[in-house]
Parts: sequence; structure tokens; C-alpha cells
Amino acid sequence: VWACYSYGEIFESSQPDSAAFYYQKGKQLAEKLNFKRGTAAFGSHYIVILNNKGEFKEALNVAKQSLRLYQQEGDKKELAIANLNVGSEWQYLADFSQAADYYLIAKKTAEEINDKRLQRICNNNLASIFIELQEFEKGKQYAEKSLELAKELNDEYAISSSTYNIASAAMQLKEYDKSLALYKEIESIGKRTEDPTTILDGWLGSADALSAMSKAPDAEKKYRQVIRFSKEKNTPEYEMYACMGL
Repeated sequence: VWACYSYGEIFESSQPDSAAFYYQKGKQLAEKLNFKRGTAAFGSHYIVILNNKGEFKEALNVAKQSLRLYQQEGDKKELAIANLNVGSEWQYLADFSQAADYYLIAKKTAEEINDKRLQRICNNNLASIFIELQEFEKGKQYAEKSLELAKELNDEYAISSSTYNIASAAMQLKEYDKSLALYKEIESIGKRTEDPTTILDGWLGSADALSAMSKAPDAEKKYRQVIRFSKEKNTPEYEMYACMGL
């Protein structure tokens, strides 16, 4: 069962249909063996394929099925991940209240087993939810907790992601100097890790902050920098946002 899932992961990005084939094979074998944890594990893999196709409602149903199976036989870590997955699908479907409910359950379970990686993800996801709900102070508090955990884990990607949510909340709270400093930190992480997406997050955020501070020439320079780099790296969504800022 695990071999099928592992083999499917190899093809997840390049050949999603092949990945789906091996995930289904793994699930069928698990069901034949009455191996409920193996059947439940199918969900975490298959929802990636569905999400990439934009089939969020079906992914939600798959995630819920996995959660029900883990509630019967799973350990607390598996339950935390399953609740996170259901929350993520609700977030994709823009039902932020439902998403928050599942993230809070996952967070409580992750705290019970002292899994800092899962705690970090839960806090950061809750931050993004409350920012979407325009509860910016609450969102910032969750993001700050996420950042604290990310630093304990010494995870550069997690630090960048958590910092981004703090910067986003600070922008909405009109704390422009703070948000600009945070976006510059994100840019530095991107350069250090050689991650173009993180660099673009930092630059675009900086441009938005400069614009909000009525520093139009500096903002324009940063937006044009984003446009040039996004063309080079083939990331049209960043180019679009930068053009909207000009």
C-alpha cells in the first residue's frame, strides 16, 4: 500500500494521471486487506491531484472520508493532519468559518502531541483565515505564533510564509513601516534560499507598502522590477499584480 502511494508521489507533478492511478491502486489494495489506515492515507495523496485540477468539492469529500477513517483507527498526528486537510479544502472553497473550525481542532491535537511543525502550519493557516475575514489583529497574532515556531524549527520557508502573513496583517492595520521591513526580510530569505517566488513575494509586498506610504516613484521602480523578474521566471500572476499596482 505504502509503495503504491510513494510511487504515485514520483509522478504527482509531471504525470498526475499516473499518480492518480497508483493512488487508486494503493487504496484498492488497502480495502482488500481491510487496512483502514492505508485506506485513509489515500485521501492525503489524492486531494493533491484534485486540488491541482480545481476540483475542490470532490477533494473535500475525499478529505472528509479520510478523517472519518482516522477517527476510527488513526493516531493523534494522523487526526491532526486529516483535520488540516479538511480545513484546507473549506478554505479553497472560501468557507472560512468552516475552515477555521477544522484548523482549531487540528491545532489542539498538534499541541497535545507537541508536534511543533503541525502547530506552525495550523497557526499560519488560521492567520490567513482571519486576515481573509478582516480580523487583522487576530490574524497577526496567529502569524506571530507561527513565526515563533518556524524559528524554533529553523525552517526558512516556514519563516518566510509566517512573516508574509504578519506583513499582510500589518498592511491592513496601516502599519506600513513595519510591513515594509517585513517584506524586505522575505526578500532576503528568497535571495538566501535562491527561491524566485519568495523574492517576488518580498518585492511585490514592498511595492504595495511603498505605494500605501505615498512613495509613488519608489513603488513604481519596485513594481517594474517585479514585472521584469516575473517574465524571466515565467510567473505571470506576479506580473499581473504588479501591473495592477502601477
